[in-house]
Amino acid sequence: MNALTPRSLGPAMQSAMAPAEPRMSRDLALDVDRMTDPDPAARALRRFDPHAFTPAQREEAAWAAEQYRRLMAPVTRSQLVGWLGAVNAACRNPQDAEDLQVRIQAIGQDCAHLPGACFTAESRRAIYAETRFFPSAGDVLAVLEPLAKRMQAKVAALDKIAAPPIGPRAVAEDGRRVPPSAEVVAQVASQVRLLKEDLAARRQDLPGGHEGNPVTPRRLSPAQLVDTLREQVRRGGPLAGAAAMRLAVLERQMGAARGAA
Repeated sequence: MNALTPRSLGPAMQSAMAPAEPRMSRDLALDVDRMTDPDPAARALRRFDPHAFTPAQREEAAWAAEQYRRLMAPVTRSQLVGWLGAVNAACRNPQDAEDLQVRIQAIGQDCAHLPGACFTAESRRAIYAETRFFPSAGDVLAVLEPLAKRMQAKVAALDKIAAPPIGPRAVAEDGRRVPPSAEVVAQVASQVRLLKEDLAARRQDLPGGHEGNPVTPRRLSPAQLVDTLREQVRRGGPLAGAAAMRLAVLERQMGAARGAA
């Protein structure tokens, strides 16, 4: 047998092979990804509408949520032993049998709450990216806890999709959605206005040049802007030519203003 030919895993390591996540239809998977995106701005791009899902999609979401709940079962000792055994075989400082058992016991105490479905070949490779040596409990938590939180977020998103909408969707006689009432629009506009006023007040409290209150050309007097442009021309660079042209125009305008005065 070639030295590079993969060998079959032993029974303990095979027990660490967690079941794969349930397969969902493309549309449902996209909806779940949008609802669980870690970026709030990305989540805000699509407003959740419970009426947008068909009964078949809600049924599929309920099925997928149940499958994920089964995957959320805490890791068993056999899974942990098999997973850490495979990590031990691939790290730079493999532990002997006695030390490995001590480390498994210690890591198991801190990681027993993690789902068994997180202990996969993919997460082992993530551990290798975290450290080339046998991992500590902190290394394992740093890699696997985000995976567990991601799975919890998917369960919550699927439950939200599977829940039947409360009340009928408001539609007009022609079948189109009824636009929000003037009262709702006024309420949203008022909230936006108050938010802008609050942000403006906070910005005024910050010193000029602060990242929350930057000094931009709109905040400079003409004389300050001239000095800024001259400094930019002196430093050179790709924008020096544009700065020189703007400086010349500004100097002519300031000269004409002084002559008129």
